[in-house]
Amino acid sequence: MVRIGGSTPEGRHIHENDYYTKNGEFRIDKEGSATMLNCLMYKLCYHRFGAVHTEHGRPTGYDRVRHAEIGNKNFDLRHLEEAYTSEHWIVRVFRVLKPVIELFCQLLFSHPHTANSILADVHARLGLSFKSVDNISLALKHLTIAFEDGQEESAFPKHFLRFQIAHCFDISGDVRKAVEEYRKLIDDSAVAKFGNQLLAAIYCRLGWISLCAREREPQEHQYQKLKDAEKLLCKAREFSPTDSKANCYLGLCYSEQRRELAKKVEEEPQNTPNGQQQHIHQPRYNADQAAQNAFVSYRTAIDSDESDANIWRSIGVLYQQQNQPIDALQAFACAVQLNDRHFGAWLDLGHLYENHRQYAEALAAYIKALQASTEPPEQLRTRIFAIEHELSQIGGPKNYSLLLHQQHQTNRRSDLILLPTIENAWQLGIPAQVRQRLADLKNHTVLNYREGSPLWSMQELIADSMQMDSPITSNKLTPTQRQILQILKINKDQFEGGSLETTLLHELEQRVPSPSPADDGPKNGERNATSPTGGPMAETAAVSQRLKRLESPSAFSKCDRRPSPSTLAFPTAASSSSLQQELPLPSSMMSPKEEVPMEEDEENESPSTSHQYHRHHKHQIQEEKISSSTSFSSDLPPNFSLLAPVHVPVTVSSEEIFDLCKKRVAKPDEYFLAPIFDEDVPPPRKPIPSQTPMLKDKLLLKTPLVLVENQKDASAIELQQYCYNQPIVLIHGLTMALKIDLSQFSTKTLIQTAPEHEVEVRTQYKMPSYDVNLDQMGEPTWAIRSSKSWSTISRYGQYQAESFRHSLKEETEKLRQANPKLFQQQTPTTSEVPIADNVSPVPSKKRKATAATAASMAAGSGTPTGRGRVEESSGPYKIIKFGTNIDLSDERKFYAQLKELNKLPAFCRLHSASNMLSYLGHTVYGMNTVQLYLKVPGCRTPGHLENNSFASINVNIGPGECEWFGVPYEYWPGLENMCKDRSIDFLRGAWWPGVTDLIKADVPFYRFTQKAGDVVWVNGGCVHWVQSTGWCNNVAWNVGPMTANQLEMALQAHEWNRLNSYQSLVPMQHLCWSLARDVRFTNQKLFNLVKHMLIRSLAYCQMLVDYVAVALKSPIKKQQRQKGECAHYCHLCEVEVFNILFVKEIGGKWKIFCVQCARRSQCFNDHVVLQQYSFEELSSIFDRFQLYPAKPTLIC
Repeated sequence: MVRIGGSTPEGRHIHENDYYTKNGEFRIDKEGSATMLNCLMYKLCYHRFGAVHTEHGRPTGYDRVRHAEIGNKNFDLRHLEEAYTSEHWIVRVFRVLKPVIELFCQLLFSHPHTANSILADVHARLGLSFKSVDNISLALKHLTIAFEDGQEESAFPKHFLRFQIAHCFDISGDVRKAVEEYRKLIDDSAVAKFGNQLLAAIYCRLGWISLCAREREPQEHQYQKLKDAEKLLCKAREFSPTDSKANCYLGLCYSEQRRELAKKVEEEPQNTPNGQQQHIHQPRYNADQAAQNAFVSYRTAIDSDESDANIWRSIGVLYQQQNQPIDALQAFACAVQLNDRHFGAWLDLGHLYENHRQYAEALAAYIKALQASTEPPEQLRTRIFAIEHELSQIGGPKNYSLLLHQQHQTNRRSDLILLPTIENAWQLGIPAQVRQRLADLKNHTVLNYREGSPLWSMQELIADSMQMDSPITSNKLTPTQRQILQILKINKDQFEGGSLETTLLHELEQRVPSPSPADDGPKNGERNATSPTGGPMAETAAVSQRLKRLESPSAFSKCDRRPSPSTLAFPTAASSSSLQQELPLPSSMMSPKEEVPMEEDEENESPSTSHQYHRHHKHQIQEEKISSSTSFSSDLPPNFSLLAPVHVPVTVSSEEIFDLCKKRVAKPDEYFLAPIFDEDVPPPRKPIPSQTPMLKDKLLLKTPLVLVENQKDASAIELQQYCYNQPIVLIHGLTMALKIDLSQFSTKTLIQTAPEHEVEVRTQYKMPSYDVNLDQMGEPTWAIRSSKSWSTISRYGQYQAESFRHSLKEETEKLRQANPKLFQQQTPTTSEVPIADNVSPVPSKKRKATAATAASMAAGSGTPTGRGRVEESSGPYKIIKFGTNIDLSDERKFYAQLKELNKLPAFCRLHSASNMLSYLGHTVYGMNTVQLYLKVPGCRTPGHLENNSFASINVNIGPGECEWFGVPYEYWPGLENMCKDRSIDFLRGAWWPGVTDLIKADVPFYRFTQKAGDVVWVNGGCVHWVQSTGWCNNVAWNVGPMTANQLEMALQAHEWNRLNSYQSLVPMQHLCWSLARDVRFTNQKLFNLVKHMLIRSLAYCQMLVDYVAVALKSPIKKQQRQKGECAHYCHLCEVEVFNILFVKEIGGKWKIFCVQCARRSQCFNDHVVLQQYSFEELSSIFDRFQLYPAKPTLIC
């Protein structure tokens, strides 16, 4: 298979040698090559196999054919989904998963003005999709848009959406907002009509919140919190007695009550004056009763859902509290075999083994817990390191297990029960029974899947639908029955004699009247144009009626192969397709195959074939496409894109633009023959890199380096042009030539200037090597673990100094041990080392050498080896703090610092005539403001594109160095695909690419070192990531070169951000109008880009005014834009809102909306429409904006 794949043009990157081990073998165990263990062929063969027991006494994932345990067990499939696996895993079938989120985003981008019911449904499904991948912020955004939609025909009821919004607040940690939303749902009388399932889910979540809130309460109030949680969970169980979550939480509540009551009993005096135990303030339940109630609740939860690992884990914890270790072990074994990635179950299992002094088993469980968690607690790492260190002293885990077994044989004490090992625990009674029942359930599911087509699994449903549609004596068929008849006719060869399908087919054929010559099929796509039972409207109504019947619980009452749907269940795939048929989409949203004209032989097919149904819908789509051009009038364009092609010349005047807009309203047929700009624009496309493959040794590109020796070199135009033409440039000597005082940015000076200034602190793990990024198990990964907190400059300065002092002390001690003769003379103690200047340039060569050695030692600490083990000379990963995004925009507070930066060349300055961002007119933090970064060795800035792909400047203050990586703009789609393959969000995630991964993917990259005083120019669109190799500070800001390439990339990035629901920090419409007002352009291409933007923006503003005049009763109000006023973004979708603002008061605050979100709201007329620029003002800017070509130089 490897050779076949490598022989194809598409598989030229496949090399057979990559699949061999060092000994030249094909292996599937841990000794196999990394390419073999991560290839698609391997994953399809062994998907879910790592959790399967094949032989007694063997570990999970043991391949009986190859006699080896597979080496890679913990992996998931992103683009494929298991459809069928035979009993002995010989045949496996997978289906391809479409990128649902991408398709929904493309739909919203291309058709924001589609029918509101469809858009609400898309936003709801997109929100649920983001929620399923733990992207809670985007899930909240889209669910809120769907909830605010005024249409009630959505497939998702408003109460369901509100519950999902509350649940998003809940799981994101915003408990206050979650409780508010839950209470609003309870107070809404309409929720009771929605069904008991929703109320049960609401009370269940409120009970869980109250159960978790007890830990934040004082000790004397914790028991009352448990009682409050019990009331809420009992209320949830009243609405749904078999709800597994409610019963599980209730059992956990009783378990915690048992623990609290047992603690109270221990705290009470043991003897009273009469020799009896004192009972004061006896609670409602004693400890035994609470434990019994917990077991009853857990039993009910297990009966409802035996496959929930959380329930089994909770049962194990209760058994452990009851001092029943064997039962606890079985419960934990059930939990981890149901979910091999359950962190809590593995952690509790490790505690159980450790309490019984079985440290080898405890170590194995702890390592599993470490693998299961993306951010495990540091105490777990420390405990693993300690156990491994102690076991290594006695010869390893095997020797310890042998000694422990001998100890139990000689001393059989009741408190030292020898528990079965993890491998033997699978074979105990309860885990074996659960595994068998789950296997039977899986086989039943596979059988249902194989027989799950409408032909085989809907027999009773078909019969029931016939009885509901029409009497048996009727000789006419409903649309549902006609489609069933078509399916039965196509598959009649597969029926057995006397089967229900044959009987049903015979009965339907008898009820179909025989066609007469006069009843021939329609011609030229005019089928049933006037028939009351035909045509698109009747067909759509019939499909809608069928959809409601199929979703009703009564339709499933006689079908024993499908469960009865609950009121909370949202539409399935089948109902989604029916909904799509019920609400036909515009033709441009259909696939190309559906728009292909029909052939003549298809026209002559019989109406009884299944193709006739699809052909009828093709005609309906084509009719919509034809009639769509006449339905615009004063309506808005289907899509407004900043990249829409413009069809008018750049010499057009504002009056001509307004005349065309009037023509669009009065004579739409003539207008759309030559519109101002395309109103139906596809999503933006990624740049296509060069198709010529590069040699592996050529992928590390030579870094463009410029050496500036004097002020003349710094101000030369050649330096500016060179930077504009390179993806990234390292400029050495620039700050020294311009005599910039970098000490103004040292930690000492900043502490003196603004000690209490806010600092965003990122807590990271220091990697053992600057070339790799490792996870908690020491395996290469792209994901960077980072948590955010806040501090001040003074406090971070103390941490920075302490970090330097600690590393200097470690290095001194190691040098003393290595060569004692060098330290015979008196050396200064660490307290004598000057700390205040530790981050400012130090001229002493000796100090630099010592700091460099200390930095290298700090980089070498905490080296992981293998599966989470750490070398004896070091401990677990070292935690470091990274001070980032320190805003220096206050000119009064940081005047001295900003004054030094103004000495830079004009194209590098924060404010200059050659910087686009200088013309915004307002502050955009992180873009046209300076930001400071305080670093210790190992701090990493993850890979990223600058906002809107603008260029940036970075100056290293020193004294340490930074290592940079960069990838040219045209190769960022490859990085995005690689991030997607690793389940990382390219725009929002924190990722650190591996150098070996870039080389394998043929992605060229730069790699260089930025020393103290060096300036790095990052051109627009260059993807980069940075790490500090010493103690240093950096300052950075964005610039916008006045080039067509920069503006084009910024517009492309703006539309790409909109496609991915990512807010663009730079308002491009506002920027282009500011440039047209204040800049004289001499470059034709740049002038055309700006003028096209003005044409789109001016025309769209007029179209908005025409739409508001018809759709809203209230007139547009004038509100002049204030100086320094920030650009406005939509409160819901976060797109830029220029000039025409739709404002609505929500919660005492005025919120701004775009026209799309405003008109989809429930009360469109409640919005106030504001206009910030008059058309006279915009027309003046538009007409005065002209090209001023540069005069050629005369040659004498």
